[in-house]
Amino acid sequence: MKNRTKKVVAKAMREEAEEELCKIGENSNTVFRIVKTMRKEGRDEDGGRYMRGSDGRSSFSEKDRGGVWKEHMERIMNEENDWDQVTDAAMLEGPVEMVRQEEVVNALRDMKTGKASLKSVWR
Repeated sequence: MKNRTKKVVAKAMREEAEEELCKIGENSNTVFRIVKTMRKEGRDEDGGRYMRGSDGRSSFSEKDRGGVWKEHMERIMNEENDWDQVTDAAMLEGPVEMVRQEEVVNALRDMKTGKASLKSVWR
């Protein structure tokens, strides 16, 4: 039953597309109308069809959806977060090694005037 239904629907769609092609040949402005419609449909599918705001209403237009996003972002950015005011953290790495004078001298010797040597950077 499903296969037969799919075949009938596909045949009907093919016939409709052929009729549209014949109409396009008669009137060139139809092409522009079809392309414009396809662009609008693609944008709606990519961006979503609607958004539900905090008041529960659905917003369908692009402008209204932008307002819903703005309201949402303002709400989450202005929320107070609970934290214990502790800023101390465990050390992730060991202590920083001391830079010896001879390392600096060697690096300066390898440098050209106005340029840093890649060799001295990766040492």
